[in-house]
Amino acid sequence: MEAERSDDEGISRREVLTRGAMLGAGVVVGPTVLAACGNSDSGTTAASSGGGTSDELNILTWEGYHQEPWLAKYTDKTGVTVNVTNVGSPAEMFSKVKANPDQYDIIYNTSGWYDQYVESDLIVPIDESAVPNVKLISDAFPWRDATSVDGTNYGILYTWGDQPLGWNTDDIPGNYNVDQFMGDAGVPDDWNILWDPQFKGLVTIFDDPTSVEPMIPLALGFPDPYNLDEEQFEQFEEKLFELRPQVRKLTSGFDDQANTFITGEAIIGYVNHTLVVVEANRKGVPIEANH
Repeated sequence: MEAERSDDEGISRREVLTRGAMLGAGVVVGPTVLAACGNSDSGTTAASSGGGTSDELNILTWEGYHQEPWLAKYTDKTGVTVNVTNVGSPAEMFSKVKANPDQYDIIYNTSGWYDQYVESDLIVPIDESAVPNVKLISDAFPWRDATSVDGTNYGILYTWGDQPLGWNTDDIPGNYNVDQFMGDAGVPDDWNILWDPQFKGLVTIFDDPTSVEPMIPLALGFPDPYNLDEEQFEQFEEKLFELRPQVRKLTSGFDDQANTFITGEAIIGYVNHTLVVVEANRKGVPIEANH
């Protein structure tokens, strides 16, 4: 179906709507980045190649990022309906877009995955002039380094955060000998606690190699977790395999990891998102996190 075009602007109506969604989402710096789907060979814009109609947008995002009450206000203001699909990991997001590239208008990609999307011709360059709030992003973050491929920018940073160490305070430190892992603040302050044999089968890790990878070199004390020499990589590989028996399961999505804490399957872990801690606490399970 051809996109409607504005005679005055010379752009599709859906392109205008897509830009509106970018603005409405709010542009904040971080590792989760907004990208527009499209195919460079077809000559279509990001807006005219997605799955939505002229008055709707299909977005691929994360649990907790786009709640229905927020989207309802946007729909009331603009008349545009936003259809949300949530994913639990960057790999799942990439698989969904690759399987159905015409289904989504906007994706909330993870910064380490841009090369894969561009190589697969799944996203189109971002027109930053259509997103005035770009100027509000701090220059302290070299965010275009993460969203650009071969000098072309494909995304706008939307949010940022960290993946903290989390534990159940009903169990830790009280029921375990963890003195060697405690920091000055009286809480666990060492990634190596995840390897302690006391916690075999009680550790939770989320299924995202891009985010989990740097934690291993940090546990090893390497100064630059993203640039390892051959010797460091061999130590990294060995350390990673040593962690496997500790892990109950690899979780997919915030709710999945929160449930491992809530059910008691895990009492300590590398936490995917602060929402995991919030949800566990809401269910009465006292998970604390060290950021």
